Amino acid sequence: MKTTVLQSLFKIALLLFGMAVGFGCDDSDEWNEEGMEISCTLAKTVENGTEVEYPTKIAPSLILKKDLTFEGNAVCNSIQGNYRYNADNGRFIIEDLIMTELACISPYSEAESMYLGYLKKISSFKQEGESIRLYFGKDSYLEYR
Repeated sequence: MKTTVLQSLFKIALLLFGMAVGFGCDDSDEWNEEGMEISCTLAKTVENGTEVEYPTKIAPSLILKKDLTFEGNAVCNSIQGNYRYNADNGRFIIEDLIMTELACISPYSEAESMYLGYLKKISSFKQEGESIRLYFGKDSYLEYR
């Protein structure tokens, strides 16, 4: 019986601790209602602190619009979709990414696949002067100018 009481108290303590942590965190899902007006070209890609070399030289473009839509050029194909961001905490999410399906020959097809793979993982951003970094990890980002 002592074990049952101790287990119950332990479960209650865990529940209260979880509630305290949950209410103490400010993981706000408040998103900006108006987008950014940015037109830029990929300057570099960094993954885990190391600059990525694509199979060929590429310069994808990205246009972020005030209506929270984006469009651009991957490598061979055009892309578009929606994005959400929170200027206060730097969160940035790409949603509803669609693209044309034009044939793309090697090495351009591999470069496009790499770029789109990074773009789909974006979770935050940081704007500094004329550049914007879209992060997909702590030391991993796409830098546009």
